[in-house]
Amino acid sequence: MPVDPVGQPGSTDPLGEPGAAARPRGPGRPVPGSDQADISGEAESRLEVHELVSAVRLAAQALPDVREDKVLKARHRISQGYYNRSEVHGTLVDTLLRSFQPFEES
Repeated sequence: MPVDPVGQPGSTDPLGEPGAAARPRGPGRPVPGSDQADISGEAESRLEVHELVSAVRLAAQALPDVREDKVLKARHRISQGYYNRSEVHGTLVDTLLRSFQPFEES
């Protein structure tokens, strides 16, 4: 079987379709021998979310493990007796009880 040179009328395209090289090309028709990818809107949205999550993770990693401002504030409150008041005890107990409620309902 004779083989026509590539790009000549009547030649076979890379996918083996006879005469494909002579077909008209227009919008939406890929150029033979070129790669093409269509990305859905959902895929683009997921990529944006992934990039945002990655940026947040990097920012969180840059934060110190110990927040010195919080430690200093707590030390000051301890030295002033802030945590020895009954209102603070009540708030602490209420917070602890609320945090255990989901386990009781299960």
